[in-house]
Amino acid sequence: MIFDRDSITNPERTFLVLRNMSGEVIPKGGAVVWATAQGTNPGADVTKSGSASGNPPGTIGLFVGIAFTAILDQAQGLIQPYGYCEEALVLDDTVTAIEHGDILVPVFEQWYLSRSAAGDGKSGKVHAGEAVVVNPVPAAALHKVYIG
Repeated sequence: MIFDRDSITNPERTFLVLRNMSGEVIPKGGAVVWATAQGTNPGADVTKSGSASGNPPGTIGLFVGIAFTAILDQAQGLIQPYGYCEEALVLDDTVTAIEHGDILVPVFEQWYLSRSAAGDGKSGKVHAGEAVVVNPVPAAALHKVYIG
């Protein structure tokens, strides 16, 4: 575990060195979850969230953090599980803008986060660090978030 010291110009944040077991490259800013498949090393391996109907159903509750840089398959890299993150992949929406402080959750089978609709019962440890405007063509882009 790596602790980035707190200062006025450098907000406190934490990093873990974990291994990518997804079968593909984790993009910079990608949201990762703990890898729970047979053959993975629990607590040391990460992947993308599973499908909504997988076994176990989905894995968005196993959210670990945000990839600090791109991480090749089977390689180790830095994952940020806590603190202010300047570059996380967030999907803009076609209907509802993301407001500063909105809860963001991993999206099934994707590397990005998306706004959790009010009243959907989801809670999360990631909050939008900036507003994201509505986009007629949704696309994941790097945005500021708080991971807590």
